[in-house]
Amino acid sequence: MDLAPRAVVRPEAGVSRRAQVRRLGLLVERPLPLDERQLAAVMREVAGIWQPYGIEIGWGEAARAAPDARLRVVITEATPGGEPTRLARATLGWIEFVGPGRPRDVVTVSLGAVRRLLDAARLFGRPLTLMAPALQDRFITQALGRSLAHEIGHYLCGTADHAPRGLMRERFSPAELLEPGLDAYRLDPQQRCELPGSVR
Repeated sequence: MDLAPRAVVRPEAGVSRRAQVRRLGLLVERPLPLDERQLAAVMREVAGIWQPYGIEIGWGEAARAAPDARLRVVITEATPGGEPTRLARATLGWIEFVGPGRPRDVVTVSLGAVRRLLDAARLFGRPLTLMAPALQDRFITQALGRSLAHEIGHYLCGTADHAPRGLMRERFSPAELLEPGLDAYRLDPQQRCELPGSVR
């Protein structure tokens, strides 16, 4: 089963594309379906992905400390509605665009969809749900963090497009979401995205 992050384009008024952002504050909507330890693990994943590009991710009190831009983050138990079941199972996160290059300042990731993916995932031929609770917890926090980082990429790059590889590819497998390290979650060198960092 694959993960398919998505960007939804809606033809209505909204914010314009972000100028270059060095400090991005994430305002996490509460109450949360996660505990604080899990939330911290999600945010470390996001920060680790974007740090090489000169983007400082702040959350909690740091999100209010004069960032260049703020994003509201919704972590929900709900899964996308009004879509075919297969796609609803696969979609872990989303951001709406109100027009070309015009993302909203709200991103959503679905804990419910991550749990569905966990229930269906297999590792080395065994159901992931039969493996150690710590491994299942790592899957949940990494899947949420990597999906959130992907949606932030749509916001920072100002595009709903996907890349053939790297962070902004359209689909991730459960094994890719669980693998250690973040090398597979870098921007594709061909991705057209103006960022302050020198790494591309």
